[in-house]
Amino acid sequence: MKTQLTTLDNGSRTGAMLRRRSSLRRDGFVRQEFKPCNSMKKQIQNLLFVLALFGGVHRAFAPVAPGSLQVTILPADAVTAGAKWQMDGGPVQNSGATISVNQGFHTVTFTPISGWTSPASEQVTITFNQTTTTNGTYVQITNAPALTILLTTTNTAVVSWPSPSTGWNLQQNTNLATATWVASPAPTDNGTIKYIIVNPPTGNLFFRLEQ
Repeated sequence: MKTQLTTLDNGSRTGAMLRRRSSLRRDGFVRQEFKPCNSMKKQIQNLLFVLALFGGVHRAFAPVAPGSLQVTILPADAVTAGAKWQMDGGPVQNSGATISVNQGFHTVTFTPISGWTSPASEQVTITFNQTTTTNGTYVQITNAPALTILLTTTNTAVVSWPSPSTGWNLQQNTNLATATWVASPAPTDNGTIKYIIVNPPTGNLFFRLEQ
């Protein structure tokens, strides 16, 4: 039995080295075995390493694709009275406004306004590159007391509403674009009206009755 090196030329500058082993079988035929030598094993190991390096799992993070949301408030009188909407507690939006929103589930809420019952919050589904539309309908409270503001000769204002108007409380806000309403000072009740006297504020001051 003898062993010799055989080079198999693969068309490149360096061939892959095989170790050939020959032996005479009992039936008279010559048996030959080819096994890779150390240099060829090294090349195979290098090739497997490269395949593992470039064939691994690649992770890519796709950007969150946006859609749009448009909310319409009904009726028009509620819009005139200051009704607005919000998404996920974010900035207050006007009726009919369209905003860009990430895909997924979001919650639409509606701001309270005096003399109206606000719509219930609603969950909406935003889809990529589509505009989702929804409506919110306010219901007017027919027995809401009328709120009156009168200027006086002393440069003050009287904010009043009928007495007793049980369950109705006066609130005030400096900016209608926010939902930051706070309780007004306790009113005086003369049996006919409830009222407060307001000194000229710095900027705007809005009032509403909330039940």
